[in-house]
Amino acid sequence: MQISHQGGTASPVAANGTGPSNETLHEREYRPAREIRRFTEPTISLRGSAEDVGLDRRALESVLETQFLQEFSFLQNDFAFDKTYETWQIGLFACEAWTVGNNYPIAFHLQCTGGPMDEPRHWQYATLGYGRKDKIVDALREALQSIVTEYAAFVRKARGNAEGT
Repeated sequence: MQISHQGGTASPVAANGTGPSNETLHEREYRPAREIRRFTEPTISLRGSAEDVGLDRRALESVLETQFLQEFSFLQNDFAFDKTYETWQIGLFACEAWTVGNNYPIAFHLQCTGGPMDEPRHWQYATLGYGRKDKIVDALREALQSIVTEYAAFVRKARGNAEGT
């Protein structure tokens, strides 16, 4: 069983007590993702009992990179940089996986953030789950794939907004 929630964005209130217009909030929500032209390799770090229960950072990064290139094929087909980009045009995607326990139930918390170098935590998504030791790798892999798909949809939407669609 897996329980998920997505982080939201804060909406500041103006000094006169009114909030910014929906158009302003919408622009602020998507602007950083809209400017990304290229991503570096996504990363994952492991915390807690992760390595003790069989999680391997390099194997998970490989899954993450493959899924990332599939989902972001509209933007790039590898992680090589063919030219110089501004910091706001370079995207970062990083995940952290925490696990607790060595026997059933093993609980995990997976959090990923994405955004340009200037705002690397602009987009955030976290999920919780638990499972048996022999199933935890698959559960985490599925959660990673789902989160990458969510972020790709967000970036596609941001780019679509930039093109007036």
